[in-house]
Amino acid sequence: MFAPLRGSRPGGLAPVRVGLSAPAGVVLLVCALALLLLSGGLLPPGRPRAALASALGQAHARWVDLQRAWVVATLPDGYRRLDEGAVTVYYPSGGEEESRAVARLAGRYLPQVAALLSAPAPRVTVVVVPSREAFGRALGWRYGLNAVGAYWRGVLWILAPSAWLDTAEPGWERRFAREGPVVHELAHLLLALQTGGKVPAWWDEGVAQHVEYRLTGFEWVVEGDGPEAGLYPLARLMEGFHALDDEALAYRQAALFVRFLAETRGERAIARVNGRLAAGWPLPEALRLEAGAPPEALERAWLAWLAERARGPEGFIPG
Repeated sequence: MFAPLRGSRPGGLAPVRVGLSAPAGVVLLVCALALLLLSGGLLPPGRPRAALASALGQAHARWVDLQRAWVVATLPDGYRRLDEGAVTVYYPSGGEEESRAVARLAGRYLPQVAALLSAPAPRVTVVVVPSREAFGRALGWRYGLNAVGAYWRGVLWILAPSAWLDTAEPGWERRFAREGPVVHELAHLLLALQTGGKVPAWWDEGVAQHVEYRLTGFEWVVEGDGPEAGLYPLARLMEGFHALDDEALAYRQAALFVRFLAETRGERAIARVNGRLAAGWPLPEALRLEAGAPPEALERAWLAWLAERARGPEGFIPG
């Protein structure tokens, strides 16, 4: 869950390894057992399944709260706090001005993201990271130093705008709003809460990009990634999204599939699919129930939609 190539825990932080507390361990065990029952098809549709899915959603929310508290408790000395409505930002000393810009942006877009996903707007915790090196070192992720934002442990991690933008340039906040990671990561946060954490990677990234496109107009496009390059089958996107060789193409296909669904079924189709994920349905089944067609037929309709758009002025890759 990250915003790539626009430019993942803050300056000087080394990863902190701690044991699970007793409450955290219990929550994690409950989540694991419930996921096993739901994903394994061991419960039939109806009240037992819905009740367990609801309990799992509550357990996930509690787990997110515990992770967020752990993040805040392990921030290094010198981090400061500011509040902007429902948004709390932790930032390193000396970064107050740009961190206030991050807080304003998150506060402005939070209700818009929530409305688009038909989800309640939660309180949001943001940690501003001062440099790319600190970002990668702290999160220790395989994404290297290309990411400028991430949703991790219930927190939005945002690379400081000054680490990749000229914040002395007039209008930098407008560019940060459009090209920065705030809206993308807000979408990841709301998706996680809306589905109880049961959101596959390709749907997660597709929806986050769609939200970003709808609210800011931004699209992540790499020249040469189009139908002529060869598309991944939908099954491969579903089963091994982050293992695919062409990351940019996989992300683009995920974004355009979600856009296809929103344009053909309405924006609320996304929320309906998320609701089914929260209820414990696998994504292929959630999509089948939404579209009234098996995955193979849905894929054919999507490819036809893509072919039609490729002939239009926008094409697979907008100019």
